[in-house]
Amino acid sequence: MHTQPTTDTAILLATCNGADHLADQLDSLHAQTYRAFHVFARDDGSKDNTVEHLQAYAARTDFFLSLLPSDSASIGPCRSFGALLDYALKSNIPFQYFAFCDQDDRWFPHKLSTAIALLREAEQTEPGQPILVRSDLEVVDSQLRPIADSFWQRSRMDPHETRLSRLVFRNTSLGCASVINRRLAELAAPLPPQAVMHDWWVNLVAAAIGRILTVPTPLLQYRQHDANTVGSGDGSIRRLLHLRHWRTRILGGGKRASLRPALQAQALYQRFGSSMRATDSARLRYFQNIEHDTPMLRRLRVIQSRTLPRDPVRFLDTLMRL
Repeated sequence: MHTQPTTDTAILLATCNGADHLADQLDSLHAQTYRAFHVFARDDGSKDNTVEHLQAYAARTDFFLSLLPSDSASIGPCRSFGALLDYALKSNIPFQYFAFCDQDDRWFPHKLSTAIALLREAEQTEPGQPILVRSDLEVVDSQLRPIADSFWQRSRMDPHETRLSRLVFRNTSLGCASVINRRLAELAAPLPPQAVMHDWWVNLVAAAIGRILTVPTPLLQYRQHDANTVGSGDGSIRRLLHLRHWRTRILGGGKRASLRPALQAQALYQRFGSSMRATDSARLRYFQNIEHDTPMLRRLRVIQSRTLPRDPVRFLDTLMRL
């Protein structure tokens, strides 16, 4: 691995059959105004020429990319990003910042510089604090044509909502728009088996025992196409009424899919229950052993936890799926 002496940021890039758009993303990384980074990439069993793209960039002398070894078995995006985070934390380079990177987006040149400047400012006032910086995203189609100026507005998300109780059943910090400091990375890793997605887990850890800071403007183009793992819905009531679509898009299929956020909250309590605020700890205590409860008791416990979405449609949608 060749690195520049001042490298302090690890970009974690998970790929799988991403050859169509990967070059755009890698070029946008190369165009960053903040240059003190190293890219760690892990491919999850691509059948196209994604790996060849990565190898070509790794061979360049003006770009710093290491391709992690992986077998042909697919482990999915959550575990792939978890493996990348573990690898970067154990590297002989003491990285201070970690940025999750999707294969099909395009970063604006100032993405890293903006996020890292905000992280450094916060670290100066609160040394040792686990911190996550997240931004809005510009939603575009497969050809980078505009769909929406703001992902948050399109998805009806409140960018200033950072309370843990409001994040248990809805992730508000997309990994591709998030940069975290080392303290948060060390606490979030290793990702537990119950993590629904890497970014959701890291968001919860930051809300529980650290800080979430918001950049109100987009720092990247969020590409939407048929192969997206998680997409950008318009957040409308009509769309939310399609419960089967909502379940498949956010939680995936399967009998236990509806329990995944609850089990993730359970894992958060088990790891950090004694470290988080008393109010948050008391709320997450309701999730202990929830997988063994009857559906009615499960719903009662979640209502008592006061973590359900406040929007009536989302409230009912989440409750029905438990």
